[in-house]
Amino acid sequence: MVEVLTPEGVIAVRLHLLHFIPAELVQQILDDAEYWPRVCCTFEPPEELRLRTTRSNAFNAAQCCVVTPPIPVLEGVPVRARRVRFRIRSHDQGWGGEAAPGPYENSHTWFEALVIRGYRDAGGRHSANAEEEISEMLEDRDAYPHMQHGGLLLRANEFPATTLFFGLFGGAPARTMTLTTVMNPRAGADAPDVWGVQRNRRADREERMHEVVWNPRADPSDEETDPRLTGSSLGVGFVDSLQPGDRVAVVARALYPGWENCVRSVSVEICLSV
Repeated sequence: MVEVLTPEGVIAVRLHLLHFIPAELVQQILDDAEYWPRVCCTFEPPEELRLRTTRSNAFNAAQCCVVTPPIPVLEGVPVRARRVRFRIRSHDQGWGGEAAPGPYENSHTWFEALVIRGYRDAGGRHSANAEEEISEMLEDRDAYPHMQHGGLLLRANEFPATTLFFGLFGGAPARTMTLTTVMNPRAGADAPDVWGVQRNRRADREERMHEVVWNPRADPSDEETDPRLTGSSLGVGFVDSLQPGDRVAVVARALYPGWENCVRSVSVEICLSV
């Protein structure tokens, strides 16, 4: 069993090391050892999730698999994201798709990530069911971009954040919740706040584990492998955009008739320095 370090635990170790090691070396030692606190979340259903495109979802299916707990906010202590690691076990329907040289080209099942910056009601109050409600909003906005559960969903696409207003009428009294997601300046206008993580291999029923690691200051010119051969992206700007209080969401996607995203598990690990 791997111990998940907490910010308080890492701070305690740093203070202990300061009794024996010069301050300028302590952080270097912790970083070299990757002795970092982590925020982790795993989606592993008892049975494989089969996300299908159908007429009812306009052949554009989305299911949110992971919404992490928020990155800790520590008074007087800077918290910085150092790495985000995704582990995804999945495959597609095993047939179809236009032939291409790369095994991931023309694959229409994939996973995308978002940075959730804020989720609260009009009074600034947080929800006890935040993960579940955020998941529902992210799924619904792709299928029905205007009206949901009697509420109005609006998008304001101003950098650096896109804000979604959503009428959520569960319980009494009714609540109107606001969701804020961070813009990806490299994304297209149709999906301005998502980063592609990983595509499934095209027309391949074999379940595969893909591990994707994103780091700060990622440079697309440094990419050593062709994404057409790996199906993954560098997540340029994603780690740099993370702040204390943010959450990371991962959404499984499938597009066009006949396509199916078969998901066994999805996990997210956010490594931090404090």
